[in-house]
Amino acid sequence: MNSRIDQELLGFVQSNSVTATTVTIQTDLIEQEVLDSLLLMELVLFVEQQWGVQLIGNDFSPSHFRTVEQLTQLVETRRLQQSA
Repeated sequence: MNSRIDQELLGFVQSNSVTATTVTIQTDLIEQEVLDSLLLMELVLFVEQQWGVQLIGNDFSPSHFRTVEQLTQLVETRRLQQSA
């Protein structure tokens, strides 16, 4: 897993979240109510702009946004698929 992507995503979530919850790469962003609809949209735009990937269809499944770690896996997968 790419720790640079992890850290950039984690920093983005920490900077833009309004919750008092301490967020790590394994924090459940949905269960801990860190991720609201506005932050979700900002996060999608950040991912698409930062790494030049396009999220489509099933990419928006809650399972991909549950943790920073899972979102990092999605970004890495999309980067590989879209660069091929």
